[in-house]
Amino acid sequence: MPYAVHVFFDTKTETAIKSVWKKLAETEIAPYFPGQWMPHCTLALELEPRLITPVLDLGLQISLPLNGEITEMGVIEFRPVKHLFGFRL
Repeated sequence: MPYAVHVFFDTKTETAIKSVWKKLAETEIAPYFPGQWMPHCTLALELEPRLITPVLDLGLQISLPLNGEITEMGVIEFRPVKHLFGFRL
């Protein structure tokens, strides 16, 4: 009988996890899911509607491709942003 309880617990836990992932898939973090992430640089989140046009105008003035140098890689926690760790390259 303990085995049946264990299986029920696992199924319940799996259902709960899938529920959380489904909710997260409907948020702005969905592009960061395994298999979905594409290298990019987010310039703004939750931009006020009145700022969209000026920001797009600035973006259209930038010549591509951009040249740059990656100097550090790391992991942050988001909301609020908290630097967890990083290392210089």
